Amino acid sequence: MSNNQSNQASAPQKPTKIIEVGKFYLIYDGSPTGHPGYVISKDDVNNLYLVIRLDSDKPGETTKESRGVRHITMLKHPTSADVVNSYVKNRPTMCKRKDIGSKVLEGIEFNSEDLGIINEVSSHTPEYSRSFNKKK
Repeated sequence: MSNNQSNQASAPQKPTKIIEVGKFYLIYDGSPTGHPGYVISKDDVNNLYLVIRLDSDKPGETTKESRGVRHITMLKHPTSADVVNSYVKNRPTMCKRKDIGSKVLEGIEFNSEDLGIINEVSSHTPEYSRSFNKKK
């Protein structure tokens, strides 16, 4: 066995957190702090995840006015107690594992009246995250 092969065999593998469908995680698609995202499907073999990205207004913020309303749909109920308004992007986002945080976000959930909006958004053609390189 050559020296390179023995070094590769002895190097410990870093454990990867398994992403679960139906849970909220931080999605890092260009934002340094990330946005909450809801995983709607995953393909572990190809390392692809389809997420619905959320945005929200905390007291004193106005995301809706600053970003326009073309690419977001307002939810009927806030997703968390510390927000005023909650929005989802009108298209799901296809991203890779490196775009998703490893901790499940607790305390965020969709209201039953908003599930129709979530089902409609999840049926649209996905957009690709910034770090995703599409194969031609």
